[in-house]
Amino acid sequence: PPPPPEREPYRERIEGQTLQLLGIYAQGAEGVLTHHGRASHVHCRSSGTTPIVGHVDELHLAGGARLRLPR
Repeated sequence: PPPPPEREPYRERIEGQTLQLLGIYAQGAEGVLTHHGRASHVHCRSSGTTPIVGHVDELHLAGGARLRLPR
């Protein structure tokens, strides 16, 4: 069953801002370094005047968005 409303996590939809993403990819470490059933774990920081920092559950990139990854 879902948690009661006062125990629900804070959720925010961020649109039209640059985000910094920091994460790990750890295949084979699901549930240890990541959430169960996931091989990656990502957090973000928004670029707004009041930055939002938090865990990323979903990420949808707009058409023409740029995703820069380290080499």
